[in-house]
Amino acid sequence: MGDVAVLTFNKITMQSKHHAYIRVVAIGVTLIVTLGASYLPKKQFSLAPSDDIFQALFDDRSYGGVSETEWLNAADRRWVCSMRESNEYPSCGYSLSFNRPNGEGIDFSRYQGFVFKVNYSGDAERIRIFLRNHKPDYAADIEPGESKFMSLFIRRQDLNKELFIDFNEFNVADWWLTEFNVPRPYTAPDFDNVVAFGFDMVTLGNHQITIEKLHLVGDLMQREQVYLGIILLWMALLMTEAAIWYARLILKSRSSDEKLSQLRNDYDVLHEEKVEFERKSTTDFLTRTQNRTGIHQQLNFILENSNDRSCIGILIFDIDHFKRINDRRGHDTGDRVLKEMADVLRSNTRDTDLLGRWGGEEFILVCPNINESNLKELGEKIRATVSRYPFEHNAPITVTISIGMTLFKHLENFDPAFKRADDALYHAKNSGRNCCVFKANK
Repeated sequence: MGDVAVLTFNKITMQSKHHAYIRVVAIGVTLIVTLGASYLPKKQFSLAPSDDIFQALFDDRSYGGVSETEWLNAADRRWVCSMRESNEYPSCGYSLSFNRPNGEGIDFSRYQGFVFKVNYSGDAERIRIFLRNHKPDYAADIEPGESKFMSLFIRRQDLNKELFIDFNEFNVADWWLTEFNVPRPYTAPDFDNVVAFGFDMVTLGNHQITIEKLHLVGDLMQREQVYLGIILLWMALLMTEAAIWYARLILKSRSSDEKLSQLRNDYDVLHEEKVEFERKSTTDFLTRTQNRTGIHQQLNFILENSNDRSCIGILIFDIDHFKRINDRRGHDTGDRVLKEMADVLRSNTRDTDLLGRWGGEEFILVCPNINESNLKELGEKIRATVSRYPFEHNAPITVTISIGMTLFKHLENFDPAFKRADDALYHAKNSGRNCCVFKANK
């Protein structure tokens, strides 16, 4: 009995030493990270010049004004503006838009501010810098182009030299809060999804501007992240130690069943979160259809549970001249067309069919239990429905699609069947578009 007690004491002593070593290491890491974070180099993200960001000039002529903007040299971002009084609100300026998928912008909140250098000559006493941040969570009906408007003013004497502007200097425009009746908790500035950035003139007259430098600047590791990392480190350490002691208590406690039940409940919560994460990871954010991952997962299940794959049809839809829609009507219109297209396709398919967005303006539809005749009828029905559908009710736009179709062979895998349908789509495009082409599985 005495030997057992000695062994138990030695084991506890050894474990205590291990815990002490781990804590010493954690303390050392805490000191190094805390003291060294401020010496890390700054992270930067260039907005101008940048080949990935679309720059444009704007003025009030689009709604009846007489102001004019013109590039002197777009490559050097040098332009002029003549802002004139009219019956409309006069305006002219420069904007950057971030052409990201699914209407997403850039997370400016990871930066402290931006370095700004503009060479200016003209009549302005000050210019206005503005940002638009898109928040569909609390304003689902607000389009990205009408998103939260934040701005600040820079005096003329502060131009023609390099400036650092902190995002804390921005304020949300009162007119925007009033127009959209935004709830009070969301009236403060936020920068987590900026979809537009630019500046405009607020003084009538002639203006010449050259944009030399415009890039975001922030700490490589934000102070909040440093503190959070330290907290998580210590939480992990303490939770690890607690888990060890907790495991010992479970072995000794008569209430082990109750504690195990709690662990099972925690597992159920994590499992539900895992299921929700998997659902989001297989869904296209814009159209709410399956994305490629979701299509492959469900299609594998369909193929594995089908004894005869020759009754499985595959259709590939491609919106005709979609780039023209984006170029002429803007990417916001293009996104709405994609959403409406998904709704049209959903309403003309069966519950057992698998619909997804393959990428860009291309959709895919997999139809189990269908023959060649019905597959062709379905494709033609969808094509005709789309061509008659009133896209963009307020400013109608005619949209057509080209469709490539095929049936799987008896034991054929996805890739060759998809290639065959894609070849059929290619022929449909080359046949004048707005048509269906079926390619047999011979």
